[in-house]
Amino acid sequence: MTTVKYKNWKSEIAWLRGMAKHCRDHVARFRNTPSVAESFEEVASALSYRADSLEKAKGTAQSS
Repeated sequence: MTTVKYKNWKSEIAWLRGMAKHCRDHVARFRNTPSVAESFEEVASALSYRADSLEKAKGTAQSS
């Protein structure tokens, strides 16, 4: 796996959200194979959670 270098935390959040959307697109594509669709949904949820957590952490850090 390649290491991704982000310009800043906003670009990391955008990348995470973009990958989550990409995974959700795969959920729709593989809806006839429930185990595959479920796996993609789990990854999408994890990516979204990470983006939300990072956004919350950076928002809190900037307000201090």
